[in-house]
Amino acid sequence: MNVSQEHLAVLLLAKHSGERFFSDLFGKLGFYFKDEPLSQKNFFMYPHNFGDYEKYLKITCIDNPYNIIYEEFLKNSNTNWKLKTNTIEKQQEEFSYWFDLIFYNEVDYLEGNCSGHALIFLFCRDFFKLDIDYVVKRESYFEDLQKIPFVDVSKINKNLLFLLETKKDHQNVINKEQAKKIFDFYKPYFEKFGFDPFSFTSQELSLKEKVDFIHS
Repeated sequence: MNVSQEHLAVLLLAKHSGERFFSDLFGKLGFYFKDEPLSQKNFFMYPHNFGDYEKYLKITCIDNPYNIIYEEFLKNSNTNWKLKTNTIEKQQEEFSYWFDLIFYNEVDYLEGNCSGHALIFLFCRDFFKLDIDYVVKRESYFEDLQKIPFVDVSKINKNLLFLLETKKDHQNVINKEQAKKIFDFYKPYFEKFGFDPFSFTSQELSLKEKVDFIHS
């Protein structure tokens, strides 16, 4: 658990949210994991329960679910996608293979057992069940941080800003069918935190396409 006794606050980090950046920042603001200040290498990501911290302020750092899924794919891929010889078509093919393994097999295991370290990136969906006081989205982190009373934005380490770069490469890889599965799985998360369900694509969808996507 990432806790500040000084501010009576708990910090919840989602994977692929820029968690190393936020750990470095909140560590300088008096947040601890175990007996050491938070840092890029010392933080806890998913709380099992709040125990004595139920009355503490709750801050969560999160990201768009489409990007969460895509970032996990990149992390697990053995291919260097920065090489020009590796095309978008090849990436789409590899992503589809990986995606099917997760969303056609392992998600069922997760639902039934609530475990599985390999699927830890999916657990942030459960954040919708919690009463969150301050939400820090990766895409709007600077504005969101300024809403937290005790955060001094002057302490942001500008050398770590690359950890928060919000890229939209997933829009070239995730297709509509895959996006629908992600949306359905994360729907309460989308609804609570206000992420755009149609951000899986850069193309403008018609009203009918949007309605069909949400309700089909």
